Amino acid sequence: MKKKSNFRVSLTALLLTLTVPLIIALICSNIFSGLRQQSIMEDDEEVFYTMLYGISTNLINADRDFYQAQLAGTQYNAYAEYLDADAKNSFISDVDTNTQQVLDNVEAAVTLAQNNSYLWSTMTSEDGKNMSTLYEEFQSYYQAWETDYDFQTGNGDFMAWISDFDSARNSLSEMSDIVESWAALEKEHNEQIVHTAIIRSAIIFLVISIILLALAIYLIMNITKNMKGIKNAVVRISGGDFVTKIKPNTFIADFESIGTSLESMRHDLRNALVKVIDHAHDVNEKAELTKDNISASQHTTNDISSAVYDIAEGATAMAQDVSSTSTITSSIGDAVDNVLASANKNLNNGQAVFEESTKLKEKLEQIKIQDQNTDSIAGEVANSVGETANVVSQISEAAEGIINISSQTNLLALNASIEAARAGEAGKGFAVVADNIKNLAEETNTLAGEITGMLATITHYSDTNKRLAEEIKEATANETIALEDMSVSFEEMLKLLQETEEGNKQIVELVNNVNDGKNNIMNSVDSLSAISQENAASTEETSASLAQLDSNMGAVVDQANELQQIAEALTENVRFFQVELPQNEAAATEA
Repeated sequence: MKKKSNFRVSLTALLLTLTVPLIIALICSNIFSGLRQQSIMEDDEEVFYTMLYGISTNLINADRDFYQAQLAGTQYNAYAEYLDADAKNSFISDVDTNTQQVLDNVEAAVTLAQNNSYLWSTMTSEDGKNMSTLYEEFQSYYQAWETDYDFQTGNGDFMAWISDFDSARNSLSEMSDIVESWAALEKEHNEQIVHTAIIRSAIIFLVISIILLALAIYLIMNITKNMKGIKNAVVRISGGDFVTKIKPNTFIADFESIGTSLESMRHDLRNALVKVIDHAHDVNEKAELTKDNISASQHTTNDISSAVYDIAEGATAMAQDVSSTSTITSSIGDAVDNVLASANKNLNNGQAVFEESTKLKEKLEQIKIQDQNTDSIAGEVANSVGETANVVSQISEAAEGIINISSQTNLLALNASIEAARAGEAGKGFAVVADNIKNLAEETNTLAGEITGMLATITHYSDTNKRLAEEIKEATANETIALEDMSVSFEEMLKLLQETEEGNKQIVELVNNVNDGKNNIMNSVDSLSAISQENAASTEETSASLAQLDSNMGAVVDQANELQQIAEALTENVRFFQVELPQNEAAATEA
């Protein structure tokens, strides 16, 4: 027998096995194309910027400088007899400078070209010369050009100088042509690499797609096979075959789970049908027992009838007790109504007190704000009085300065009088001036003394005002503290009022609950009274019902016969389902 594999995989994993590699292949292809394009871009940059642009720029600059050197030499040769020494030196300097720049630019171009052996030694011009050969020719012509003609002495072959110049420039031009041809070949080479890379990526992606397509076809065939097996199992079950087992054989965990669930359902339904058949037999047997039990029940109804008479007497006594309970409950209800009215009144009074306290607290907050403003104003008054005292002090100092000046003026007038007396007749006019100055000094001194006295008085009042302002500020500060304490007390009182209001609400709620309970009790008592009366009347009806019950039991016997017939029909219908296991499977199940 072939051994069953334990390998299982979910349908989701299989689908991911198809999609994830395809996505990875796309991503890898894009990454590879991007990297390849980056490499080609770097190669193009190396070819067209570093090599082509660099070499061409240097060769063009060398050709330009070479031409400028030739031009400067030609002008020197043409105008030498008309130029002064400075102009001649300028032309010679231009020749030397441009000659050196020619060599530097050619050397720079050659250095770049030597980095690529194909460009340096393989690429050739239309004459079959490579850059190495052309560079040697340029050096040869250039050296000959430098020695063909001497500007300072006028010795040499001027025409040979011009001919070698043209040959050297021709070598530079051919070198530029070789570089441009090399760049064109490199461009074609890079385009071929790009096409090859695109074809390679397409082939790789096509191979991966073919592999994934083959895997998808295999999975679809396997899924179709499993779906067909599940369909056949469902058809067998719908045809009533609950014996044949469902054995899923697939590596897809989802289909194996479906097959296992179907097998479990088949097994449970078979067991249920077996139990239905057994229960049908039990119903048939118990219908017989029911008929026997009903016969015994008919004898019991007679005993029940006598017991009903005793219940009727007890119901009459209970009706009298319920009437007394109703009277007592009504009195309790009146007391509860009075308590509820008092609690509602207390709740309303507490709410009014809370509202008045809230208004009073707001007024206290306004007084506190006004007191803070008063305290601020008192502080400003104290500061103003202090500033006034400072100004008075400054005025006092100024008055003392005036007194000092007056004293000095008086002394000066005295000295002037003495000097005028010494001067005799000539100093009489000066003596009169001295006397007037003395009189002014005395008056100034007197006024300064009066000012000092008035300033002392102002200082006294200023100190008094400052002390009073400080006392006012201290009083307002104490008042603010008192208001703060009062505000805190009102906060506590409001909290207590809120708690009292909550308590009143709870009392009202409890009283309402008690009132509801009283109403329920009243309703229950009324119901009990009615029930007691109904019980008294029902006992008579019960006696009649027992007689009716006896006749109904006869009908139940008939229904038991019908139930027996239904059980036999059910047993016949269940035989449609195949629930009997083969002997070997039944033995295995029992084991």
